[in-house]
Amino acid sequence: MLIFSGDDGLNVNFKPLTQHPGFPKEALAFDIAKNMWSNAGSIPFSRATVPVVEWNGRIIVPNGEARPRQRSPEVWSFELSEKH
Repeated sequence: MLIFSGDDGLNVNFKPLTQHPGFPKEALAFDIAKNMWSNAGSIPFSRATVPVVEWNGRIIVPNGEARPRQRSPEVWSFELSEKH
């Protein structure tokens, strides 16, 4: 299982929201056999509250929040490496 970005809670009470630095740009991988999380590297964007789907061998991230209450119109697409 992979998690791309999201809200880690470190800036939960950040004020003012208009100056929020955005969500982390890290990806996490969960190894079911080892029951363990690991760092899967970084991604070029940060998003929260967005569905992620696989389509034609690619991962699609359509829009999402770059920071609280700020939706992005961007759509990201990338291939997963065989490493994860």
